[in-house]
Amino acid sequence: DIENAYKKTFLPEMSEKCEVLQYSAREAQDSKKVVEDIEYLKFDKGPWLKQDNRTLYHLRLLVQDKFEVLNYTSIPIFLPEVTIGAHQTDRVLHQFREVPADQEHRWVSLLSSPLGSLFSEWSVCGEDS
Repeated sequence: DIENAYKKTFLPEMSEKCEVLQYSAREAQDSKKVVEDIEYLKFDKGPWLKQDNRTLYHLRLLVQDKFEVLNYTSIPIFLPEVTIGAHQTDRVLHQFREVPADQEHRWVSLLSSPLGSLFSEWSVCGEDS
């Protein structure tokens, strides 16, 4: 049963790593209560402890742009061989930002190839893929 697995396995595991706010359908409609509960959170779990002002600033800039957020969540057609998820896209973006300027030509040639979207993992350290 999906509901029992969600309540007995997933939620307890998530509550160890992050803050979990759980509401009934009626309580979730009261947006003032939800906002108040979020304001009372201490944020002593999860990725918030690892963030500094610069990364929070960039995260805020990202989520302010609704179209940029949609780029991470909307995929026109789901093809498992071609589709790249949000976490994978974020990981590749961070890898790209760490590439020295003299190796950027490898990324450009790879991404501009017809099969560029099929590559889920590739080297950024100077070894050939």
